[in-house]
Amino acid sequence: MVQVFSTRSNARLDRRKFRCPPLSRKRKKQIVEEANAACDELIRFSASEMFDSAEQELYNHGDDAVKWQHFDQIQSIKIERVKIRSETKKSMYYFRGITQMEAAIEDVMKVYKVNVDHPNLELEAKISQLIHSTILYEVKPYDPVEELIFVGIRWAEFQLPYLFVRHRDLCFLECQRMFRLADGRRGFARCLHSVKLQSCPEMEADHGLIRASIYRSGTVFLESRRDRRILECVHAMYIDLKGKVPRWIAAAGMRKHLLSLEELKKYVNMQRLVAQPFAKQQVIQSREKAKACFVCVDDLGTFRRRFQCKKCGEVICRRCKICIYAEVPIVGRMKLTICSLCSLAVDRGFAPDTNLDYDSSGERPCTTPLPVYRDGGNAGPSVRKRALSVNSFHTANIDQSTVYSLFQSHNGDLDDVYKEGTESNLPLSNQDHYRPRA
Repeated sequence: MVQVFSTRSNARLDRRKFRCPPLSRKRKKQIVEEANAACDELIRFSASEMFDSAEQELYNHGDDAVKWQHFDQIQSIKIERVKIRSETKKSMYYFRGITQMEAAIEDVMKVYKVNVDHPNLELEAKISQLIHSTILYEVKPYDPVEELIFVGIRWAEFQLPYLFVRHRDLCFLECQRMFRLADGRRGFARCLHSVKLQSCPEMEADHGLIRASIYRSGTVFLESRRDRRILECVHAMYIDLKGKVPRWIAAAGMRKHLLSLEELKKYVNMQRLVAQPFAKQQVIQSREKAKACFVCVDDLGTFRRRFQCKKCGEVICRRCKICIYAEVPIVGRMKLTICSLCSLAVDRGFAPDTNLDYDSSGERPCTTPLPVYRDGGNAGPSVRKRALSVNSFHTANIDQSTVYSLFQSHNGDLDDVYKEGTESNLPLSNQDHYRPRA
């Protein structure tokens, strides 16, 4: 089944362009083996530093260890590169972006969910430079329960960040796979590797698209060794744009593509935020009666504009509000205003339950009294019925003023979320089709 989805209409491309004959069982088995080999090398070359020392020796083979060099820093993404030995090009570089995100493996898997009938148009347009994409073959149908989640062949058209550069297209093998390390940490990898198909010929003559090549690229997510609620993210990219593209344009395109990790982090946090309950009508505070901002406790004068958090219902000022665009069920895409505390709570997974009623003490669930620690003196801690201000958040005792202690009473069992497991572990092969320069 062939299905084309697009972020914008394009009459040049016809579905009947791709006439894919069915694959034999032997050919499907061969494609699955190639996908696993490419995924193994992606994990080995791009994310071996996240393994333990014993596993690093197993995957790096001593002298063949890749030595990455720092290239750039974009926001929270650290960009590194390593030179690749190539017979056709004088200098080919394998780039990767490294960052962290506070999410679960299941949250990331939902982002890359494959649905041929109803593809996720907004996600593809938001976190990449994709224009069109087509699933040519479903070699292994999508199943998030199994270790080998999905194997398929996809065609895609993408654009470079400059107007006078022609669009490129790719025909690549896509593999999504779960893996588990010896210490119990789970990981998820999505690998892309170019392939050649007779049913997907080059389209430069018909549509002006230059066929690029992508090799063992993709994204690897692995639970952090210190905190299982934090994911180590590595986005590796080794692409040959073909044609006559200056190096500075290729570097700009690579830079923009690696920035998709930031968009991915925002998208995951947005989905987690939408999945949580919003404030009920009886919890929402009146804007006219609010005298101070709930977050920073600054006075709200007559001429200061007041905003309302949709998650906790509190009144906040302009500095403490965060606006996001979320896909709300039934309603659709809408703009939501939340406070900075709710945003931090969603990042750490400790958002308060705003559907609870008032307790017997008269306190609202998201305004749990917190002790305020003063410098010097033997006086006991006083009770504060507002949230910690932005300034005192950094100056108070760190073990008592973090977001974890703010919502700990509502989420006592969150540490047991990741205490699951199977003893099965998909081994990583040690094939080496190309050798980076040390």
